[in-house]
Amino acid sequence: AAQAKTLASAEELKEAAEAYEGARIDADRERSEAESARGQMESDRLAAAEAQKIAIKEREEAQDASRKYEREKAEYEVAQQLAEKEMADFVEATADAEADTESEDEEAVVVVVEAPPEEI
Repeated sequence: AAQAKTLASAEELKEAAEAYEGARIDADRERSEAESARGQMESDRLAAAEAQKIAIKEREEAQDASRKYEREKAEYEVAQQLAEKEMADFVEATADAEADTESEDEEAVVVVVEAPPEEI
């Protein structure tokens, strides 16, 4: 009876050792999976931080480009207004020159008409 009890105890110990070994293997696998998941989460976090840096940089570049466009647009508008003023001044000067030329022509005709015949 004692020997049967010892065999039963040995069998129970063997089963307990196998169960412990199975539980240890499961725990190791779960720990490995958890470490892998933690590593993936860290990798994802770093990728998200890098993506955020890139997005911030792109937003700043877009803002810089927008400011540059607005500045160049304002410079263009000023240059266009200046060119329009210069064109208006040119048209006015041309009209004045034409008026002066017509006046000189009239004076010349008057001089010729009023000149004595020997000067003609």
